[in-house]
Amino acid sequence: MNVVTRTPHDQVLARLRAADLEHGRVGPTDERGWTFAEVDTEPSTDERPAPASVAEALARVDGLVAAPWVVQLDAGSDELPDGVSAILAARPDHVAAPVAVTWVPLDPGGTDHTMRLDGDPAGVLAAVAALVGLRDATSAPDRLRELDHPDDLLDAFVEVAHLPTTDSAAPDAVVQLVRSDAGFVRAVVRRASSAWVRATDERTTVWATSRPSPPVPGSTDERVLDEFTAALAGEFRARSTIERGLRPGEAVVGIERAGTAVSWTVVTPGRPWAYGVWDDGWTDLSTSGSEGAYEALVEAFGEPRDPARLRALLTASTWPGDPVAELAYLLGLPSALVEAVGDPERFRHGAERVQPLGPTAPLTAAERAAVEARAPRRATGKTARDVVLLVLGLVLLGLGTVTFMTDGAVVGQDGSPGWEIVAWVAGGVLALAGWAGLGSARSDRRRFLDL
Repeated sequence: MNVVTRTPHDQVLARLRAADLEHGRVGPTDERGWTFAEVDTEPSTDERPAPASVAEALARVDGLVAAPWVVQLDAGSDELPDGVSAILAARPDHVAAPVAVTWVPLDPGGTDHTMRLDGDPAGVLAAVAALVGLRDATSAPDRLRELDHPDDLLDAFVEVAHLPTTDSAAPDAVVQLVRSDAGFVRAVVRRASSAWVRATDERTTVWATSRPSPPVPGSTDERVLDEFTAALAGEFRARSTIERGLRPGEAVVGIERAGTAVSWTVVTPGRPWAYGVWDDGWTDLSTSGSEGAYEALVEAFGEPRDPARLRALLTASTWPGDPVAELAYLLGLPSALVEAVGDPERFRHGAERVQPLGPTAPLTAAERAAVEARAPRRATGKTARDVVLLVLGLVLLGLGTVTFMTDGAVVGQDGSPGWEIVAWVAGGVLALAGWAGLGSARSDRRRFLDL
């Protein structure tokens, strides 16, 4: 659900959390009093049935935000009636009924999510214009008719109407602090886009990337989109590989800064991601993202200077002063982290520029060795188990097959004993399980080394 309501940020946040919604975020309230929220409302927490009509779906919106509102609903994140892919609706006040238009699937019941506009959008566009204003009333109907996939709803919404901020700003700094082997990190980072690396010791590395500007919604410049996609893919591929190569007691702390807003993630082996944001503007609905972060950080970096203050920092949504500097002080993290986040240009002057490789360009022998040393290895017990399953399965397969072909003679029977089919089926299952286990281990290692 993408919704705009003339309600202050804190009140929107409180209402959505009161409805037990945890997936989504609420943006800042603009000077006109409008607030944007992006929320996943499906599936419902009380397992109630899907709405039977568009009116019932919109009545549920009333239960989440106060009128007036403008809303987009789609079947991927909201409960909608059968045969409806998406809805655009506006409600001018709590007395007037909502005005809506819907999209329907081109292939009902299929896996293709392509959709088409079902109806005249004039009424709902007039209501949207009266509430938030349209950018171009003449082209707006055609833009809605061109919309053919739910993933494009928000971009179309932004193009059509004068909305409050619908996304946080592009980051000014993207930084990773890695507690792991520095040679391994440097080798993997070579698969990222433009990157600067500073190893503060053999086990601690700070690396920063420079993302191209994201494409403007509705832009047809494929070059800009390709550059942004390639840079993001390279960065995520490098980080994913580093995370998979972590060992107990190691961690990746990710920091992104956009103006005064700072988001963070903590990844350690064997634990779920922990995350949070220090931001006066945007607020995540989830209040459980930071769970486990304190324990993970202590495991990787040792006891903090002030445990209570670190816990407070990790659970806070805002922080007076510089929260990254506070985090570094409490855990004794290198000052390079604070510099990379607060002054990227200065950090780059003192860091090594790692020239990015193409997706298939080879690493040096030393870099390859550093990566191979971190490649996934299965425990000896698991490998032995899979080998036993494979051998036992092949034995049963062979026994069942020979017994069947010799009509029981191989086991001293006159005629079929009746259990050879069971042995054959059981042998096939065991052999497949053992082979799949061994093959999965080989595939994981190969994917890791391919970066």
